[in-house]
Amino acid sequence: MGKKALFFFIALYFSFHHQAKAQNEFVSPRGDTTLASIAIRSGKAQIKNFFLFPSHQEIESLYLEVRFSALPQNKYFVQNPIRIEVLRQNKEKTEAIEIARFFMPWANEKTDKDLVFSFDISAYSSLFDQAVVLQLESSNRSLTTNFSLKFKWKKGTAPAKVHSILNLWHSDINGIAYADKSKPINQQLKAKIVKIPKNIKYALLRIYLSGYGSENKVPSEEECSKFYFLSINKQTIAKRPVWRDDCGLNALFPQAGPWTSARTNWCPGQTLRVYDHFIALGTDTTLNIGLQLQETSKENPILKSFLLSANLILFEEAHLKNDAALVEILAPTNSPLHNRYNPICSSPVIRVKNTGSDTLKTVLLKYGLDQKQETKYRWRGELAFMEEEIVYLPPLNWYFYSQRNKPSSFFVSIAEVNQKPDQENANNQLFSEINLAPVYPNRISIQFTTNLAAADNIIELVDDMGIPLFEAANFANDSTYTYNLDLLPGCYELIIYDKQGDGIYFPAKKTGKGSLKIIATKSKEELSIFEPNFGAEIRQQFMILK
Repeated sequence: MGKKALFFFIALYFSFHHQAKAQNEFVSPRGDTTLASIAIRSGKAQIKNFFLFPSHQEIESLYLEVRFSALPQNKYFVQNPIRIEVLRQNKEKTEAIEIARFFMPWANEKTDKDLVFSFDISAYSSLFDQAVVLQLESSNRSLTTNFSLKFKWKKGTAPAKVHSILNLWHSDINGIAYADKSKPINQQLKAKIVKIPKNIKYALLRIYLSGYGSENKVPSEEECSKFYFLSINKQTIAKRPVWRDDCGLNALFPQAGPWTSARTNWCPGQTLRVYDHFIALGTDTTLNIGLQLQETSKENPILKSFLLSANLILFEEAHLKNDAALVEILAPTNSPLHNRYNPICSSPVIRVKNTGSDTLKTVLLKYGLDQKQETKYRWRGELAFMEEEIVYLPPLNWYFYSQRNKPSSFFVSIAEVNQKPDQENANNQLFSEINLAPVYPNRISIQFTTNLAAADNIIELVDDMGIPLFEAANFANDSTYTYNLDLLPGCYELIIYDKQGDGIYFPAKKTGKGSLKIIATKSKEELSIFEPNFGAEIRQQFMILK
C-alpha cells in the first residue's frame, strides 16, 4: 500500500478534525476562552449571555475544542449524538444554528479518558460578535455528561466577510422520522427559496446529517446506507452517501463494544462528518435549494430517523487575492486525533488551503525540527478559493538525532505564494509537539499469532516511500509465525490489516485473541506489542540506524 494511503482516513474527513492540546499551536496573536465543568442534564445545557469578541475585531480563524471530564459508562451502548448550537433571535422567534456535532464513545473503565474533539468554526465567528446563548443538546435525557469547552482564535484577516448565515432545515434532537408512511420524510423537507444580495460572491451550504437506528442493533449497509440528493434550481448538483464505513480507523480505540461497525454517517467517539457544498453563483439572484433523501420500501426498517440541520453561509468578496493558509499538521504530531499515523520517520504531512481569490498554483514551504533546521519544498497544484489539499513533504533526515538530543517539535511555514509574497502572515506558520519514531536494531523478528479468523489478516513492511518490502498472508487459524529480518539503515513501517475491520481480537466475536510483536532477534527483547483490538489496521514506523 502506497504512502498516500497512510492518510486516506484523514482525507475523508479532514475538514472537521483538528488539533488537540499543544498541537498545531498558533504563532500569531491569538486568544482563548475556556468554559469548564459544563454538565448536560436531562438532555440539555445552556450558557446564556455568552460573548467572545468585541464588535468588528478581525478574526482569521476560530476553533472549538471539547474535552471530557469523565466518560459515562453504560452496560448497553446508547446512540448519543451531542450537538452544539448558537441560539439567536430571527424576527419574532428563536432559531438554533448548529456549529458542531459529535458522538459519545462506547466507554468502560479502560477507555482512554483523554478524549478531545476539535472543530473549525471560523465560518461562524460573526455569531459571537454579540452576546448569544450557547446550547448543548443530547439525545440521551437520562445520562449526565461533563466536559469543558475551549474557544481558540487567531487575529488577522479572514478569507472573506460573512454577510449572513441562513438556517435552511433544522430537526429537533430526535430527528425526522424516516419510515413514517403518514408523513414521508421528503414531504417534510420543503425546498427553500433564497434571494442572493448583489454583493455576495460565494455561498457555502453546510449539511449536518446522521441517522438513528434501532437501539443496540448494528446497521447493515444494504438496509441503512442511503443517499441524499442536493438540487439547485431543480437541477441535482450532488449525490452523497449518508454512511461511514471507516469506523474501524477510529482514533479512540479500543472501545468497549462493537465500535468498528459502519453506520449512518457516524462512529462512536468521533465527530460528525459534515457535508460542505460550495455553490456556484452566476447571474441568478434567487436560488431554489432542495434536499431529498433516498426512501425505503421496508415496513419496519432498522433506520428510524435522520438528525438534520443545514445552513447557508453567504460570503462577500475575498479580502485578499494572493494568500494561502496552513490548516493543520497531520504528521509528525502528538495529537491523539492522529495517533494511528504517528510518530513518523518518513514524510511530514500537512493541509494547505487557498484563502485568496486567485487560483493557488504554487506554495514555497519551509519546515524542520525545533526551528533549528530548515528544508524547502515547492508544492504545485491548482486550488480554487477555500479549497484544501493534503501535502506530503519530502522526508527529513531524522537520523542525526541521538537519544540524548531528541527534537521535541516540528514547524512548517509559508515563504511564498504563487512565486509572490503572501498577503496575510497570520496563517503562515504552525508547529506541533512530537515524539520520534523508535529506533530498533537491524536484526528484528516479527512474531504473529493468529486468532480464529486468520484469513482476514495481511502483514506488510514498507520503506519511507511506501514501497512494499515484505508481505505475509494466507495464515492458518490459531498458529504462530515468526519472520526474521535483517534490515539496512532507514525508515520502515510495519502494518497489519484486517479485512473485516475487527482486528485480531474483538470481544463481541468468538474468534479468539491474536497478537503481533516486534522482537529483537539477538536479545529476544519485546520491542513493540501491538494492540489486538485495533479495528481495520494498525501500523508503526521505526528507524534502523546501523
